[in-house]
Amino acid sequence: MKRNHLNDFLVEQIKNKDSQIEGLNQLISSLIEKIESLEKNICSYENLVKELRDTINLLNKRLYGSKSEKSHSENSERKYNGEKLSSKGTYPKEKIEEKPDKKSNPRKAYKRPERRTYDDIEEKIEILEPDAEELIGAKFVRSEKSFRLYMIPAKIVKVIYDRRIYAKDGHLIMPKLPYTPEEFYRRHADPSLMAGILTNKFLYHLPIHRQLNMFVNAGAKIARSTLYDWCGTAIDALEGLYYSIRSEVLKGNYLNIDETTISVIDEDVHHAKKEYMWGLVNTRSKLTFFAYEDGSRSRNVISNILESYIGTIQTDGYSV
Repeated sequence: MKRNHLNDFLVEQIKNKDSQIEGLNQLISSLIEKIESLEKNICSYENLVKELRDTINLLNKRLYGSKSEKSHSENSERKYNGEKLSSKGTYPKEKIEEKPDKKSNPRKAYKRPERRTYDDIEEKIEILEPDAEELIGAKFVRSEKSFRLYMIPAKIVKVIYDRRIYAKDGHLIMPKLPYTPEEFYRRHADPSLMAGILTNKFLYHLPIHRQLNMFVNAGAKIARSTLYDWCGTAIDALEGLYYSIRSEVLKGNYLNIDETTISVIDEDVHHAKKEYMWGLVNTRSKLTFFAYEDGSRSRNVISNILESYIGTIQTDGYSV
């Protein structure tokens, strides 16, 4: 065979191989579509089988009753309207009355609830690829996505502010520290840490001594007295916010008011005692504030709060 003929022959063979590969790819795509179609059919058949099983169980219950109604004796005779049942337990044909069709919704096939996707939380996407050696000569077909929920433990970070100071024309140029309330200026605690401590204590009811253990696990050994001092400082810093909310609530022309019990530790007798705290709700603005004055539920407490209030009040019948 001449060289030119040999080249033509090889080119033709390569084209044939390419067409074969293309045909195989089309065959793979069609097989994938068939598999997906078969999976859908299997799911529909499973639902149908479950529905038929439920129907059979319902008919058995109507025919033979529940387990508690069955006879415990295998040799006892089963009767229907005074007549013996057959050995198979079927009813006499002439005695069976057809029940009228009830106007009820047909039994729907069980549908498995959709899995939650948790769209409101932070997402991180990691692309996973097979080993490079396995990808030689491979063609991308599709991607499959799944997810897991990871938890990142809380941690405390010590941020060191290294301020660079410059001199110009006999004056020092010093950068400002990030803003922090005046109450926190001389404390080594950021408002974010204060907010976390108060949220854990008053929203999630996590005592201070347990929070101390959490901080120790995070690598921060904070004295209990220091943590109590920070709590008091943070509460004092929120005093302005409290009175702003109180003022907004009292602007409403309709309030819901009631008192509720709270347990307060008496340091003199070293045990908790029952005291009272007033709650005032403005339903239109959806704001609430609480008032505590020595744990009293007397008339003077609420009278002082509503001294200049003009509007409608709804409360219970307790006389104060």
